[in-house]
Amino acid sequence: MEFTVIETKTLQDILHTKPVVEFPKFWADFFTSFIDKNDYSFLPIGKYYTLGVSAQGDLGQSCIVAEYDNEFFICMTNVWSFSENCTYGGKYRLPRNIRDLIL
Repeated sequence: MEFTVIETKTLQDILHTKPVVEFPKFWADFFTSFIDKNDYSFLPIGKYYTLGVSAQGDLGQSCIVAEYDNEFFICMTNVWSFSENCTYGGKYRLPRNIRDLIL
């Protein structure tokens, strides 16, 4: 397996330098379907939080969430399914409906 590292950033670098991106609707709908059933994890880790959902380990998504400028952002997310495992970094705004459900 080969891969190329395009850029490395700390979570604080992401919050301070990256533009805000709206959380993709597909991801938001996926999270909401689990959160509505109270089937999720949301745990504080220092000044960050982890948010995760999983369909019996066959597919799921986990995120690192940070509060910045009185808003919540997903700085890193990992999405997995039967044959894929992808990690994304950015400054994704946590959708209001998800924020209201978990906070």
